[in-house]
Amino acid sequence: MCHRCRRKLRPGDDWIDEHLVALENGGTNDLSNRGITCTWCKPHKDAEDHKKAAKSRHVATAHVVPTKRRDKRRGFKGWRKFNGEVVWK
Repeated sequence: MCHRCRRKLRPGDDWIDEHLVALENGGTNDLSNRGITCTWCKPHKDAEDHKKAAKSRHVATAHVVPTKRRDKRRGFKGWRKFNGEVVWK
């Protein structure tokens, strides 16, 4: 049975043995953290795991990296020379 959608897996169905809590989100390799996922649910679970890990990295960066060291140039219209001078477009 798929641990996400609770669909009964029949002989010949494709399934994957994977971590219930992803390793990148603090999961372990214990047998208690393993589960069977059908191939229909696998892409959705992976997307959720990666989204959660990205959010964790973002929050950690916001609390650890000083504000002046963060890259805030999303709307930056120009470039920097080697001496640090900004050249605007």
